[in-house]
Amino acid sequence: MEALKPAFNALDAIISNIEAALNASPTKPDHNSSGQPHNAKQSKPSKKEKKQKKAPVPNVPVETAQFLQCDLRVAQVTSVTHHPEADGLFVLQLTYANDVNKTVCAGLRHYLSDDDMLNRMVVTICNLKPRKLRGIASEAMVLAGSIRSSEGDKQTVVPIAPPEGAAPGSVVSVRGMDGERTVEDGKFVSGKTWDKIVPRLGVTNGNACYDGNELVVDGASVTCDLPDGAEIH
Repeated sequence: MEALKPAFNALDAIISNIEAALNASPTKPDHNSSGQPHNAKQSKPSKKEKKQKKAPVPNVPVETAQFLQCDLRVAQVTSVTHHPEADGLFVLQLTYANDVNKTVCAGLRHYLSDDDMLNRMVVTICNLKPRKLRGIASEAMVLAGSIRSSEGDKQTVVPIAPPEGAAPGSVVSVRGMDGERTVEDGKFVSGKTWDKIVPRLGVTNGNACYDGNELVVDGASVTCDLPDGAEIH
């Protein structure tokens, strides 16, 4: 046995060296089937990733996107009275399709008579938030063209006119405008958006236009009996 002792000592040394080498080697991480370490911290999906992806929004000019939010429709004036607390305001009852009615306060009394307005077909924006004018809620706005005097005051005001035969409730669009209307039931277009649209409305060649393109109902032009350059509000 004494003769074998050096051999046992040498074997013990080899085993010790092997164990030391194994302990010093980095342990390879266990990988799952996805290729990520089991003990690696998984990144959580963001809130945006959790939401269902929406269909891509068509890339349309901002002035187009703003107009497509607005619900412009033909209406018929079925009743005309005077606002009891405002000399310049008519109180109009407007009828749309399917017996939908709206009350509108319109600042047209200094320019048009009751008979001028009664039964008249007009163009309105229907999805502005209603507001009270001297105590009476106005639920829409009648669009009219105007020209100003040299002093800057409105001199002549004429409601823009839908094409002959246009039915109450008909949608008013812009000739050649691409994109789908984004009007939603029960939701209003912001006043800030409408304020950006108004300066782009005007009269060209007797037609009501937006950015120089005609307003139309079923392909027929909306008109305004005022000279080129007249404003529309």
